[in-house]
Amino acid sequence: MMPSSQQVVLSHVVCVARNDVIGSGQHMPWHIKEDLKRFKEITYGSPIIMGRKTWESLPGPLPGREAVIVTRQNYSRCATEARVCSSVEEACLLAGELTTSGKAFIIGGGEIYRASWPMVQRIYLTRLHRDYPGNVTYPAPEGSAFKEVYREPFIGEDRHLSPEVEHRSVRGVFLIYQREESLSGCTVS
Repeated sequence: MMPSSQQVVLSHVVCVARNDVIGSGQHMPWHIKEDLKRFKEITYGSPIIMGRKTWESLPGPLPGREAVIVTRQNYSRCATEARVCSSVEEACLLAGELTTSGKAFIIGGGEIYRASWPMVQRIYLTRLHRDYPGNVTYPAPEGSAFKEVYREPFIGEDRHLSPEVEHRSVRGVFLIYQREESLSGCTVS
């Protein structure tokens, strides 16, 4: 547990196609080992906040991370594996109480990313240089509120693409954006 009135760094962790797609239905339209490895390195040991649909798309609870689900529905299906909240604000406060790292991460979906914009201080974004079909998009950072502070190009292989596809390799870039304002985030009191 964190001491009271301590600031929690709230971040988005997201992989985004060139056309801003992050999902197709309740699934990611790609499976890129390099991105999944980065996701684990970033989030391991910290609470992760997600919407109900994102939770249901996972194969099960993610090891080493306390899951906080945001839903407007009465949702008891995950009562033993995750905590349930009715708003992003409530989830942020709960994650602040759960964290031992001083960090909490929003991992999707689109509605939860949008609702959390005012509280987010950092964005860990994997940008793929390929378009993908899908119906869930990531809302781009507005204006100049976020500044790019890290960039690392990578080449990965998309395991969701059929072996018959000539180019299964995917180029992309790992990015970190930092909010320039210093007053955002969650305060746990």
